[in-house]
Amino acid sequence: MGIFGSARVLAQNDRLLLGSLLIPFTISIFAGLFVYRHTARKRKTQALVTLLLSILLMPLAYQAAWVFFPTRFYIPRTYAVRHGH
Repeated sequence: MGIFGSARVLAQNDRLLLGSLLIPFTISIFAGLFVYRHTARKRKTQALVTLLLSILLMPLAYQAAWVFFPTRFYIPRTYAVRHGH
């Protein structure tokens, strides 16, 4: 959204829209690995909790952004937008 400005531009290219979902999951995995490598006790439990929390908090962040910026997250469901008409 920061690069393209709105979801409408992303909706014109399915690969970009799908690729934009990989960013939060990659960040979640790195957060879990960071916690795993930097904690002394109960590493696996803390890494799993971190991974699950970040995966659960990411949709909440998207929901909050959608509530506060509805015009940027609106994706029209028409054929004309997909083909740039």
